[in-house]
Amino acid sequence: MRTTATAAQLTPEVFEIFRRFINQRPGLEPRNYLSDWSDKEGRRARAALSLALAYPFTPENAQALIDATGAFSGRLQIIFELGKGFSLDYTTGQYWPTEYRKAAAVVLERYVEAIRPKTISGRIPASISELKDLASAAGSHFFDRGSMKFFRSRIVPIIYAGLGGVYFVTSEQFDDHSTRRYTVRRYDPATADIRMVGEFNESTREAAMTLARTSAKAAPVHA
Repeated sequence: MRTTATAAQLTPEVFEIFRRFINQRPGLEPRNYLSDWSDKEGRRARAALSLALAYPFTPENAQALIDATGAFSGRLQIIFELGKGFSLDYTTGQYWPTEYRKAAAVVLERYVEAIRPKTISGRIPASISELKDLASAAGSHFFDRGSMKFFRSRIVPIIYAGLGGVYFVTSEQFDDHSTRRYTVRRYDPATADIRMVGEFNESTREAAMTLARTSAKAAPVHA
């Protein structure tokens, strides 16, 4: 019988299923659908999986993983079939090969966000350096050296404190041949969560800074 998995059924084996799902070939002709083939969502998904594996798989965390499948409109579900074990079932949105890795990334990121330990001060940082310290104290892995190195990330040393939190900009370059692009992030002092604003690794520096500034509606604070 094939059913949606429950927390009680989950074992650490489920992360091997995620690994296989992420690493499967997309089966597309890049020239027909893509302007370049940087596999940024694949890299994002593998980084999220690496973080997920860093935590023990407790019954509480198993439930957090089930809850995380509600992300990405609930289109990625963990399936259990008696005698066969776990699998992932993805409901296609527009075009499966260009979105299935993003779905895995979003679910795993939601899982890691839910289970990571937090010590939250609620303080609004006055600089990007203080933002890093507050995030790390809350258990965030966002600024870990390994995570930054994986994406060749850099942090623009300006923050905008305003509506909904503190906004800042990162840049990522996946290899020596790809263009460095920019992503807007929002830090929530009340939860210490860091989330994207807009699309991942899609903007120019100027466009990203404008989005961060207008999202906060506040003057910049320099590190």
